[in-house]
Amino acid sequence: MSECKIDRVIDVKGITCPKSLIIATNTLKSMAKGQCLKIICGDGSIKHNLPAVCKKSGFTILETKEEDGVVSFIIQR
Repeated sequence: MSECKIDRVIDVKGITCPKSLIIATNTLKSMAKGQCLKIICGDGSIKHNLPAVCKKSGFTILETKEEDGVVSFIIQR
């Protein structure tokens, strides 16, 4: 993982896609360039949709972890 101080954490477990994806995207857009966001989610579909949104928006996924049905991402704006 690239070193990045986590500036903000959002937990969207229990919120399904697309709402969880919208929350994550809006949070990233509200952050300053270079800041990092940790997203914790339980909806498996976000792990397929979020990378495409990040690529399109110019965000960088630094880390993805999946454990016990919970997926977490660290994304740099």
